[in-house]
Amino acid sequence: MNERVKHLTEEAAKLTPEERVELVERINLTLWDHQAEVNAAWEAEIERRVVQIDNGEAMLIDYEDVMREMRSKL
Repeated sequence: MNERVKHLTEEAAKLTPEERVELVERINLTLWDHQAEVNAAWEAEIERRVVQIDNGEAMLIDYEDVMREMRSKL
């Protein structure tokens, strides 16, 4: 870890939990320059899946059945 990151980490540790959450959220936003593109892609995917469900093209599985199957595999 370089000195600058080390210093910032030490300073961040002095913040309240709520302040650290806000800091992380703000830093995270700086990493997503293409957030609008990501959101548009997710919206298109959601719409595609809704159409598949509405047209009966998607196989839906009941939550309880999924959980039962997962537990049986553990």
